[in-house]
Amino acid sequence: RPLTVFVGPSNTGKSYMAILIYALHKFFSEVEPFEFTLSDIEASGITDISDIPETILKDMGVWLEQSARISESGPFPAVPESVESLALSSLDISEYGDDFIFETLRCFGKDTPQQLTRHGSGSEAGISIKSSVSEVSNATWSLEYKIAMQERLDNVFHSKVPKTLPAEIINRVARAHYSRQGISRLRGRIGYLGVEELIPLATAIGEEFTAPLSNPVHYLPADRTGIMHAHQVVVASLIAGASRAGLRRNDPLPVLSGVLADFLESLITLNERPRRLRRLERETRDFPHRKAANRIEKKMLAGGVQFAKSPTGYPEFRYRPNGWKDALPLMSASSMVSEVAPVVLYLRHVVSPGDTLIIEEPESHLHPAMQIEFIRQLAAVTRAGVRVILTTHSEWVLDELSNLTLLSQLEESRRDGIPGADFAIDPKSVGVWLFRPKKRPKGSVVEEIPFGDEYGRYSEDYTDIALDSSNSHTDIFNRIQEAKGE
Repeated sequence: RPLTVFVGPSNTGKSYMAILIYALHKFFSEVEPFEFTLSDIEASGITDISDIPETILKDMGVWLEQSARISESGPFPAVPESVESLALSSLDISEYGDDFIFETLRCFGKDTPQQLTRHGSGSEAGISIKSSVSEVSNATWSLEYKIAMQERLDNVFHSKVPKTLPAEIINRVARAHYSRQGISRLRGRIGYLGVEELIPLATAIGEEFTAPLSNPVHYLPADRTGIMHAHQVVVASLIAGASRAGLRRNDPLPVLSGVLADFLESLITLNERPRRLRRLERETRDFPHRKAANRIEKKMLAGGVQFAKSPTGYPEFRYRPNGWKDALPLMSASSMVSEVAPVVLYLRHVVSPGDTLIIEEPESHLHPAMQIEFIRQLAAVTRAGVRVILTTHSEWVLDELSNLTLLSQLEESRRDGIPGADFAIDPKSVGVWLFRPKKRPKGSVVEEIPFGDEYGRYSEDYTDIALDSSNSHTDIFNRIQEAKGE
């Protein structure tokens, strides 16, 4: 969902799942397995481009010429079956299995696939990705990838690719792709269109069917406060350690998980953003998700987050309270400022609409009132087109999320005076998932917590915990009173 929340007891796999989602994003967005090339066309059974049947080339040319002549709002011509079949061959990405496993191991900071299996278990670690559409043109379409990482190194990556797609789906993808590219671009090429136009179309099909996994992802780990305080020392130590690695063979270097290494890298390279990106940031400063960064500074931090290049070349992060002339080093600011500062920096300089932002434990070091404000701003970020995934143990987070989803069911004219009224979010855009432990076999079960129609809440066991604590307090107090009366 656009806003996804993982809740449940500690040590049930919430962060593990979040890292896996991060790895999937990294694979589909950076390895780019759907980058369809002319050699891929050859691999589909055609030994040479010149051997492509004339009928396919003709169908492609006619279809694209028809597409070039339509108006921006006119009906898009149906994709020929011969072209569709050739394009769908790009969805079989079995050859990329090793790349996916490598990226998964990197993100978790592991050396071998068996380290991802449960300790003491002979079972394989399996991941299944499935996308399906039913009741479209009375047909069912399904694309599925299965990855199995075993004790041995003979890992398996299976692709299950459909031979055809419902016309509504592939035509929608084709229209969206060529609309983005500009249909007018095709008009000047009539008579010169050929099989090379399959390349961007096939890429668009693959990315559409694995969306949003094909979009960039950003991960803010739970220990980000310490990293913000000590990132320069950490990086300097790693570099120094690497330079002495040959002299300390019995003292291996510590391995950073991919999510932590990527977070460090993003901080270090903030100063090195290309000029065009800095210009784009200035041009988009009024975008809603960037405005959310400003509101976080104003309503939560009561000051601004800054960075500049230090004498060592690494960025130095600072915090300037409102009304102050000089800024403080971030390590001299409160833990709340250090905790929230990376979110401000990412929203302002890194994240774009369509990206996924994963934040572990957004409640860390925050007073309940600030937790509530933070969730409101993250709801605004979601409404601005950024997908957000949270792992949390906070009842305040769930309670405010319940309020914001309930607000969406109230007419705007009736929201006056209600705190957070400007940040209402549709329940269909929210998914709350409960991770709970199971004993046999040992592990966790993940279940969606439905939005309660009766009470308008996402119910977890926090109420039971609070009630148990209250009952214990009452019992202790009564016994003290009884002892005094004896």
